[in-house]
Amino acid sequence: NGMIGGGKNDDNNNNNNNKNDFRTNLKKLEQNKALYKSACFEMGMAYEESEDPLESVRFYQLADAPHSAVRVAKENSLDDLLISLAMDSNSTEDVLEIAEYFEAANQIDKSAKLYIKGGELNKGFVSILNFSAYTPEDTLVDLLEICIETLAFCKLPFHHIAEALSKPLISKLSNLMLKNNRPEKAVEFLARIGDFDSALDILDQYDVDINNQLMTILDNILKSAKNSQNN
Repeated sequence: NGMIGGGKNDDNNNNNNNKNDFRTNLKKLEQNKALYKSACFEMGMAYEESEDPLESVRFYQLADAPHSAVRVAKENSLDDLLISLAMDSNSTEDVLEIAEYFEAANQIDKSAKLYIKGGELNKGFVSILNFSAYTPEDTLVDLLEICIETLAFCKLPFHHIAEALSKPLISKLSNLMLKNNRPEKAVEFLARIGDFDSALDILDQYDVDINNQLMTILDNILKSAKNSQNN
């Protein structure tokens, strides 16, 4: 019996040692992670000073320093990189800052998309409609399609999306899609803002073909709506 009891004690000691080793390794990993980020930030600054903005942005990203990455990209007019930074960002502040940058540069197609992602839905969609005086309607509708798809990345909670758009604007946007023979996009738009009744009406009236892509989109939207109700 003594031997068995001793074996149990040895097992307990081993378990405790393993746990301590694990905690020690975990602490080292955390310290290494902090050191890694610090080193990347210093590399970002070094490349910024040596006027290599692409490498500077890359290292600022690795350092988890998005504000510095956005600043360098803006100062060096790295527009494609800015779009990528905005679409990958979880910071509404960064997304809207980049949207304002593109709006100031009169790149409305880019700013509208980012305003929508950042939750400024009215501003994004209205800016596209105001753009109609300078662009053919089919190009305008193409831009609106991209903006509708961007609703999937909007930072607003699902149940607040519809509240961010005025009813006349919702009607104008969906009618524009229907007028240009894109009823499936009108359905997607209405579903993304939670107006499922209107979306179903269009499905019936226009005999919209629910292909795999539209079915997947609608399924994901319904899941988001359900999760939003549960929260």
